[in-house]
Parts: sequence; structure tokens; C-alpha cells
Amino acid sequence: MLFFIVIIFLGSYYLVNLILAIVAMSYDELQKKAEEDDMAAAAEEEAMRVKTLKLKQSYYFNAYLYSSNMSINEC
Repeated sequence: MLFFIVIIFLGSYYLVNLILAIVAMSYDELQKKAEEDDMAAAAEEEAMRVKTLKLKQSYYFNAYLYSSNMSINEC
């Protein structure tokens, strides 16, 4: 009788540990995926920032060329 009680407790302990390990592994996987998604979003945001900066620089350069061209023609 004592043997079966010990087996039940050991089996329960084993199953609880197994379930906790699976939950912990799932949490780690979700955490890694969230970090990868954050990094991808940050990289995309940085690419958009660089693209916008280049467009602004191009706009200002074209405006400068246009204004300097106008002032040369006016003289």
C-alpha cells in the first residue's frame, strides 16, 4: 500500500515538473519571437527614417540649386 502512495506522489511530481518545463519553453520561444519582431520593426523604422532623410536632403539640394539658378539668371 505504501508503495503505491509513493509511486502516485512521484508520478505527480514528475508530471507537474514536465508541465512546468513545457510552459517555460513556450514562454522562452514567445519571448525570442517578440524580440525578433521588435528588432525587425526597429530596422524597418530606421530604414524609413534614412529614406525620409535622403528625400529631405534631395529636396533641399534641389531647392538650393533652383534658387541659386534663379539668382544667377536674375543678375
